[in-house]
Amino acid sequence: MRIIQKTILLVCVITIGTLGLFAAPLPEQQPEQTPPPPELVTLKLDVAAEGTNFQYSYTQQFTQKPGTSVRLPSRTQLRFNPSHIGFLSAWSDGSVTYKEGETIELPPKDLTLTAIYEEGTLFSDPKHGIEYFSSESTISVPQVPQDDENQVFIGWYDRQTNTLLTEGTYERNTPGAYFEPAYKSLIFTQVGLQSHHLNAVPTNTALTLLFAYRNAGNFVMNNVTSSLKSTDARIHVLDPQPKSRTLRPGESNYQRGFIGRGSSLDSFTFVIDSETPSGSKIDLILSVVDEAGVTFSTTIPLTIR
Repeated sequence: MRIIQKTILLVCVITIGTLGLFAAPLPEQQPEQTPPPPELVTLKLDVAAEGTNFQYSYTQQFTQKPGTSVRLPSRTQLRFNPSHIGFLSAWSDGSVTYKEGETIELPPKDLTLTAIYEEGTLFSDPKHGIEYFSSESTISVPQVPQDDENQVFIGWYDRQTNTLLTEGTYERNTPGAYFEPAYKSLIFTQVGLQSHHLNAVPTNTALTLLFAYRNAGNFVMNNVTSSLKSTDARIHVLDPQPKSRTLRPGESNYQRGFIGRGSSLDSFTFVIDSETPSGSKIDLILSVVDEAGVTFSTTIPLTIR
């Protein structure tokens, strides 16, 4: 009996010790440290100008990390009225001056830059990579390549003063002038015969050619008229020219009617001689011209049935 009691006591001691070992408290885990957010700085662009009968004021702000690269606005991106104040030439914080369009790195502290202007003339044509600026009062006008057969370059145009340059030199008499290339362009949007197909045209029949066109340039076209001709003597045009009209950029001679009332197209009526053999091919030439003599044409092939 004594031996049994000692054995039981020993087992109990081991058991209590084992329980005490597993019941020991775990060490506390330290929370992860979140790094502080990066400091941000603000770039403020102050654009202000004032004079007789005009005042301009504009502010723009950017907030980024120090060291971020920022491209400052250029003279072509930031314009108010060049004829009043000229063009943006630089940005300054009072001690350091940056060129217009220059790329800078944001400093460790907030930065305010003020726009500086200068008088001059700017010619801008992004299509041909032309950006020519001069502060001289008399300058030579840059040349524009004529590389698009669907456009006719007519000169450099200043919309604010409604000035079109067609000469080789320009004399400025305002603080600034901004010129863009002016193009005339016209596209035919609809051409066809009424009640007949172009590849099965009858002879000895009054035929009506319907057509529409649109001013696809960036300059107004005044006193626009059209004509229909052919080098083939078997074609006889009966109608006089349709009425003349003025087309602003984007406008068309096509007149949409009210709902249910149809629409209106320009037209010519012509007749083909009855002796013209079946299968003959004849070309019509449809032309549109404005008061300056700028002409756009399209050829319409006909096949006699």
